[in-house]
Amino acid sequence: MMEHGPYTLKREEPENGAFPRNPYSTPNKKVAKTLVITDLKNNETKTIELSENDFVFITNGGLVESTTEGNQNTPAGFNPALKKGSGWDTWNRIAAVDPSFGHPQKFIYDPNLTKWMSATATTLDDEIIPYIEKITGRSPFGGHTVTGGIVSVKDSNWLMSWTINRQQQFRDQPADQISVWIDALLPDNPGNYIRKKMQDCTGEEICEEWLYHMGVPTDKIHELASNHCNTIPVMMPYVDAFFMPRELGDRPDVVPDGAVNFAFIGQFAEEPRDTIFTTEYSMRTGMEAVYTLFDVDRGVPEVWNSEYDVRDMLNAAVKLRDGEPLTTFGRNGLEHKAIEIALNRTKGTYIYEMLKTFGAIADSDHPVDMKPGMRFDASFSEADEARLMQEAKDAEAAAFPNRQADAAAAVITPAEASVDAQPAGSDKPEPEEHLDKPEVTK
Repeated sequence: MMEHGPYTLKREEPENGAFPRNPYSTPNKKVAKTLVITDLKNNETKTIELSENDFVFITNGGLVESTTEGNQNTPAGFNPALKKGSGWDTWNRIAAVDPSFGHPQKFIYDPNLTKWMSATATTLDDEIIPYIEKITGRSPFGGHTVTGGIVSVKDSNWLMSWTINRQQQFRDQPADQISVWIDALLPDNPGNYIRKKMQDCTGEEICEEWLYHMGVPTDKIHELASNHCNTIPVMMPYVDAFFMPRELGDRPDVVPDGAVNFAFIGQFAEEPRDTIFTTEYSMRTGMEAVYTLFDVDRGVPEVWNSEYDVRDMLNAAVKLRDGEPLTTFGRNGLEHKAIEIALNRTKGTYIYEMLKTFGAIADSDHPVDMKPGMRFDASFSEADEARLMQEAKDAEAAAFPNRQADAAAAVITPAEASVDAQPAGSDKPEPEEHLDKPEVTK
């Protein structure tokens, strides 16, 4: 329960009016007076009275509210109903007290617009590993980054992506197992191999779709997904809520004007200039809340102005293109030449030197180090790379001491990748044309 009083308390405006204030802000005194806690299991309610010296930090909203989980043989389902006491339910009730506390319905009015699915596929042995290695170009057992970022399957009907971080990812994860994170942004579409909506698929079926896009021969897909991998599907109805269209004031300020003993923290509190979907964003809201309410004379770390620094933008553009210079941008040699001529006109200027330094123009003195999983550091030697590769091989050998020497030869061959090779007795419809070499983007 929030109480409004006759007194006013207005936070200082940012210097030079750098950031517009919440248009719904008022200086009226606002105090959190009561917490009502309900034990839904036992249907018991407890009330806690608060003074102005009792502080409340509110995580309003939440990306994983109403998440449902399936298993290898059961779909995750879809149940976007908000539970009493959840982050969204709490925010809805708080927002009704004062318009400066935000407008949660802007973010959750249609769960079909904010949902997407993920799945965790855990390999149970070494049968799937060669297909992973063919795309990543490395063993996943070396204790280093495997895919770097996500691998997006460009021709996936589900708009599927997958990634493998450093293994072992969990403390008790067996050394011979790899944890793969799969996600899809269009779960309502039928798959390319599994002709069903992703949200209607079991973990095994999602794994089959993933293996299909990995280039696994179709006569092996069902066996590998069924007996050599365990896949857990997860449906998240509100995971994209903070990407919904909004305007200033739809998220409350971390400490609203007039607030005495409460603050909003997390992804749905307003933090000027920062980008949501990061741990840093949530940490900044917590720091601002504590420093403001307790009058701590300490500044929240500033957000790096990367969007205004051409060096950062050049660096990111080149890295996103796998280290390729801008002279290779375009669809044909004529375009490449035109770009090269245009860039050469900057010779003798600071601009040209900057383009070379950040790899936008090919220059032997400034090579772009794009070794997957390595630091972008020219001092990283070939000996260091060889050492890491050997460590990965040793770890893989230790995980599979009885692995046959010719196991790696089981990777895709054109003859195996036949779309006609359906498992015996399979009742799956004929999949779309199977690519011997899946089109993916790292």
